[in-house]
Amino acid sequence: MISSLEIQGYRGFERFELSGLGRVNLLVGTNNSGKTSILESIFLLMSAGDPASLWQVLSRRGERLVTELATSPVTFRIEAEVRHLFSGHEILEGSRFALSATSQTSQRSIAFVVTETSLNPKTFVETADRGGIPLRGLALDVTGHPPAAIPRIPLTHTGGAPRAI
Repeated sequence: MISSLEIQGYRGFERFELSGLGRVNLLVGTNNSGKTSILESIFLLMSAGDPASLWQVLSRRGERLVTELATSPVTFRIEAEVRHLFSGHEILEGSRFALSATSQTSQRSIAFVVTETSLNPKTFVETADRGGIPLRGLALDVTGHPPAAIPRIPLTHTGGAPRAI
């Protein structure tokens, strides 16, 4: 049972702490006050950074990008728009959100940090207008206790997380 929860930089919360939690808790607030974000943060924390859970959170809110792939015939890919996870809704190198919870017997934590990474042709889709010149890419580095299921989630050139993660 979680006795306290701390949220930093997640969605509308720059810093939020909820303590004194019991077996049954009631979240009350006006629309758009962060009730769902609190529940999502617990879900992400308990999933140990599993990319499928991240995709589920974003998909449930309709935060998806549809991108056209440079192939013939024209095909599309759906990506999770991760910028909405961050306070300020921007994906910049160093953007970060962190979640932690404490119970009577243990503590869990997870942090998602946007980092620069070199492009891997197998991971990132190169478009024809880039002329084959490698560009820098971004990824979400995931750390925590217990360790993250997947420590790095590559982001596409549009800043989305591909469905295949």
